[in-house]
Amino acid sequence: MIAIENKIVGVAPTEILGASLTAIAERNKRDRPANLVLKFEGGEVHEASFTKIRFDAESNQLMPLLEVGQWENIVLVMGWKKWLIFSVTPVTQIGSLDLHRSENEDAGFYRVNFLSQNGLLIAVYESGVAAISGAGKVVWHRKKYWDDVLLQANDGRLIFLTESGQRFAFECSSGEDTEAN
Repeated sequence: MIAIENKIVGVAPTEILGASLTAIAERNKRDRPANLVLKFEGGEVHEASFTKIRFDAESNQLMPLLEVGQWENIVLVMGWKKWLIFSVTPVTQIGSLDLHRSENEDAGFYRVNFLSQNGLLIAVYESGVAAISGAGKVVWHRKKYWDDVLLQANDGRLIFLTESGQRFAFECSSGEDTEAN
């Protein structure tokens, strides 16, 4: 499991991984996704419409919000429809993951669960499941329905339950369908 931390991002640099990885938001309009600039030694990444705007009680205004998690030697910067994957040492962008999300979904995740299985970080979010290696490579990424619930992860399998009570499973190492019993 990894802990997810919320980061309010404004026009001044916000520390993501100390001073070695910072974020600055450029708002298009208050009701549109914010553009994001992530800066690190030796480079920067520009992402258009990366994160939606949410109300921040501390500043009493609408602000871009990022969700950030760290696992082993990688950091995930989670946006509205895409996750950016960074190496911790040295800080560099090593990958990205385009999420299975539609334009009409809200800015927040309904639920995101992370677990470590067979040397992979397994990410289960409302409309997909992905496996990311310790080197930051997306090993596999599968679509699922938003209300499919992860029941268990064992014996190298992820077992889900659908709204109708049916079970299905993915192999942790490959993402392929497997027996759910």
